[in-house]
Amino acid sequence: MAQLFPTADLPALLRRRFPLHASSAWKAQDQTFQNVLRTFFPSTSDQSECKYQLTRVDQSTAELRLGDVAARGVPVACGPRPLQQHAPQFVETKAHRRVLVAMLQSALARQFCGSLGYQSDLFTLFQDMTARDLFQRRATDLHGNTTWEDSPL
Repeated sequence: MAQLFPTADLPALLRRRFPLHASSAWKAQDQTFQNVLRTFFPSTSDQSECKYQLTRVDQSTAELRLGDVAARGVPVACGPRPLQQHAPQFVETKAHRRVLVAMLQSALARQFCGSLGYQSDLFTLFQDMTARDLFQRRATDLHGNTTWEDSPL
């Protein structure tokens, strides 16, 4: 990802990776997370300008342009139906472009994973999960004692 998107907004990537803002139950954790981001990335705002522009999409390639740098084609998997253009009454905003580019970056991550022979899986995070729960899972031995085993992640 860093090679394809060298100027990607790191705080935005972290927010996408750890979507604490998505649930009101995580309000305290989200506030702490935002404070950490402000500490380490003081000049970055939550509504940063989208640095990439989607310039063209065809059946197998999406073309992105970074500022004045030459456009770069990125292979994407498209469906069998014809590609749709924006409706005439649709007004595309910077927020729409940010979401579209972020979705393309996520698709690239899945493609990268597949290129290396890994399977990408989505999994659900629960409110009471900790970082340890992601990397280890709780198990019990024959005597009922808790042990921790490495998770498939």
